[in-house]
Amino acid sequence: MRQQQFEFADDMDFKPGDHNYKRGWREWAKPQYDELPEAVRQLHMDIIGEKYGVLKQGGDLDIPMSYGLREVFESFDDETLAHSAHVIYFLGHWASNGKYSCSWWFTNMANQVLSKRLGVDNSIKQRGLFLRVHDGLIRLTYSNRDTWQWEEICTATRDHLARCQQVVDETGDYDDAVRVLKKEFGPVRPDFVVPQPWDVQINKALIGSGMKGVEIVSVNFDPHPFVITNKHVERSNGMFLDPTTAPCGHRGCTLLPDQHTHERALVIEGFVDGIGQRERLEKLVPLLEELKIDGLVFARDLDDEEESCEA
Repeated sequence: MRQQQFEFADDMDFKPGDHNYKRGWREWAKPQYDELPEAVRQLHMDIIGEKYGVLKQGGDLDIPMSYGLREVFESFDDETLAHSAHVIYFLGHWASNGKYSCSWWFTNMANQVLSKRLGVDNSIKQRGLFLRVHDGLIRLTYSNRDTWQWEEICTATRDHLARCQQVVDETGDYDDAVRVLKKEFGPVRPDFVVPQPWDVQINKALIGSGMKGVEIVSVNFDPHPFVITNKHVERSNGMFLDPTTAPCGHRGCTLLPDQHTHERALVIEGFVDGIGQRERLEKLVPLLEELKIDGLVFARDLDDEEESCEA
């Protein structure tokens, strides 16, 4: 089987979008990759160099592994394998250069080894509140017939899984468990999001007020958020999912995507009803209308509920 060797060139192409992929690759993914054990990096290069052939997913989305290849993955401890899987995935994902796009092969197989080692059911048909392994991380996931949501928590090790399961058992609630675990473990990687026009304009207008606009969220769904189903996946052509290929998956709903509506709200941090704060927000109204933002959400401490009002 032919084997290729690749160099990480300075003129690599990077994906366009809201995320600064180039900065993320150069400042986090590549430096983290360079610090991985030599044996991990060699295995990665062997895999994307097709030493083990052109690898493909099976019907369960896992890449079939030979006994010898599985043995190599099994030789790494939990933290090394989980961290490597996470880093290597983004090394390839953040660069659009085709040479490295197959880095997900490594991560797919690492996920298989980690999920078996941790005793985690990684099947795609689970329902309820559960933990799974994805991209070398533990994901807290909630799924039912009508919705699916998840949050990345920490590297997929047995010690981390035990702690996550403890919090899930104690809270029994997705949002509460996310809040506790994110506060305990912190972010899984740096954020390289490109500032959006609303971010620059709104926060310039709020300078000196003690307030800050942090994100725009979707609220007041009518009749509900559009739900993607396996029919959309089956009927979409190419690598991108087409939501127009099937009706909404919400029980009893036959509406198409453009028949579902919602409003956009700006999340404001730092509002304490201090002197002049309400006046500063009132002056934002024309800008909010220009940006097609329908209202405001005032973010409180993580242990408090959010309070909202219309602009």
